[in-house]
Amino acid sequence: MLNELERRGLKAVVSVAVKEAGGQENCTAISSRIRRAAAFSDYANVEHPARHIPLDVAIEIDRFNRNGRLVRAGARLLGYLLIPMPRPRMDGSKVEVLAATIKETGEAVAAIAPYLDEASNRLPSPSHRCHTIRQIDEAIEALLAARARLDPPKSDDEGGE
Repeated sequence: MLNELERRGLKAVVSVAVKEAGGQENCTAISSRIRRAAAFSDYANVEHPARHIPLDVAIEIDRFNRNGRLVRAGARLLGYLLIPMPRPRMDGSKVEVLAATIKETGEAVAAIAPYLDEASNRLPSPSHRCHTIRQIDEAIEALLAARARLDPPKSDDEGGE
């Protein structure tokens, strides 16, 4: 069950996503089924605690905004991290893919290292925290892309999921 703080947090994320999408009027053009522009205002309004954006509409808004903001917020509440899927295949040889993975991982480790010493009690500034998280995400994406590159291609008759 969601608590009040989590519900308010979701509404705040909806407010940002609706603004990014060009406002509630534009959201009605994006959504395949919500036609009342004020509904998007309700989804973001803490005075309407029972009104939340439907999952399919959240996906449409995220797809339009190209950022996954709404779905990522839901995943975070479930204890998951949403990371963009890598491109199906990276260009270049397997060695180049491995080199890119090593580079991104090294940059992530370099960004994290100053804050791992517990004795220093040093906390990252907000900008360095954002930079570090971006470096970690890029390393994860590179590793997933390398994994995808190393997986054999699936044929249509394999009957995959």
